[in-house]
Amino acid sequence: MNRKNVAIILLLVLVALLVIWLDVPAAKPSRCGIERQAVKTLADKDAASIMKGPIQATTIHDLIAHAAPSKQELMDASATRFPAEKMKVEVTAMVTGYKKESDLDFHIVLADPSTGQTMIAEIPSGSCVPIEYASEFTALQKQFASDFGKPIARFKQVTPEKVKITGIVFFDFLHGQTGVAPNGVELHPVLGWSK
Repeated sequence: MNRKNVAIILLLVLVALLVIWLDVPAAKPSRCGIERQAVKTLADKDAASIMKGPIQATTIHDLIAHAAPSKQELMDASATRFPAEKMKVEVTAMVTGYKKESDLDFHIVLADPSTGQTMIAEIPSGSCVPIEYASEFTALQKQFASDFGKPIARFKQVTPEKVKITGIVFFDFLHGQTGVAPNGVELHPVLGWSK
């Protein structure tokens, strides 16, 4: 083995160690999320009116009490909302952990301060929402990283921190997500929070 080959191998090992140390994903996603993407990124026909509508106070416990759509109903509603998904809500919750999803959304686990029940809230990437919302979600992801720490690909459990968080109700498919509510209800997208 000549010096050039040794140098190349050493360089590759150093790059691999740097990628692991920085927790850089192997590749950026080729596209944003797929399942019900129009609804969860405000690209559907009801988004503008929901964004202009009032904020309703509720609890995680009450959101989890909503009847879950069936898998078939979710598949049939790729770009349309269920009645509960037309609500912009604010809940008091404990942020218990988070991670950055492969589609670049910030996945946040919220717990009800009274019952301990959990649900997911997500902040989509500004690159995956309609252009009129791109700067808002880019700023929200930056603010979340500043307030709670920068999410990485591995889930990070944190000391619970109480927040009032606002978002739009969304039902997701159940596929073993960390912190998922039994009915798949989420706040997706998150629109803001206060400590």
